[in-house]
Amino acid sequence: MGIETVMAQANAAIKKNDPSAAFALLYDCRLHMTDPRAKALMTAALVASNKQASYNSDQVQRDVKKARKQRGVNIGMTEQEVLDSSWGRPEKVNTTTNAYGSTAQWVYHGNYLYFENGLLRTIQN
Repeated sequence: MGIETVMAQANAAIKKNDPSAAFALLYDCRLHMTDPRAKALMTAALVASNKQASYNSDQVQRDVKKARKQRGVNIGMTEQEVLDSSWGRPEKVNTTTNAYGSTAQWVYHGNYLYFENGLLRTIQN
């Protein structure tokens, strides 16, 4: 297969919003690539592929954060995970520190969460 054919296939992949496929096509023949247009296309495909992957990763993180916000709390969650949950910020925090670590009681309208060394250990409703 000639470079013109590969470039045509890569351009078609980019038009179909699949820059990863375009990059893969061009990458396979990179050692024999002398046409500067092909090298430029490969670079453009790589940049677009990385941008798309970054966007997808960001979207996944947004979706995870949204799902966490809608759910309650579970034993074993970190303090940050509780803050990111539907419980949000507590009304009050009571903290105790001793030789064995720290404990915290988070108060929510008559409900209590108890943390030991930053992990949720008890839920009291």
